[in-house]
Amino acid sequence: MTRRATAIATTLLLMAVPALARAPVGAKYLGRTSQGNRILLRVVAGGGLHLDFHELLRCSRGPDKDTHAIFHAERPQLRADGSFDYRKTYRHLPPVHGFTERQTERQHLIGAVSAAKAFGTIDDLVIGERTGLRCHAHLTFKATRRR
Repeated sequence: MTRRATAIATTLLLMAVPALARAPVGAKYLGRTSQGNRILLRVVAGGGLHLDFHELLRCSRGPDKDTHAIFHAERPQLRADGSFDYRKTYRHLPPVHGFTERQTERQHLIGAVSAAKAFGTIDDLVIGERTGLRCHAHLTFKATRRR
């Protein structure tokens, strides 16, 4: 990369940083996922981000699973630029409605929140411990600030 190209890339990056400035505590965002479901995001004290949405997990066999995800106590933390990258693995979860065996769930959320908008991707993988049943969802979301 030439010096000129590096200078242009750096300038563009620095221009983008104010657009991703951290949203104020209490800011709420409402939008849709790529599956057409509503998503609600809220910035909370301590730099956290609450999320609430439904997702459809596609399974390797049997019916797909519709789940309601709520990130409240364990949630993404916003970086100074408004971005987040959250990974969590839950092992040996007990059976729940629609999933009759113990399971492991891996979640990965990545995105950003600005003063006016929020966007990102969500990956969710559930693996049955006894049968190896795999259910997966990959979705994107966009939301706009409501207050």
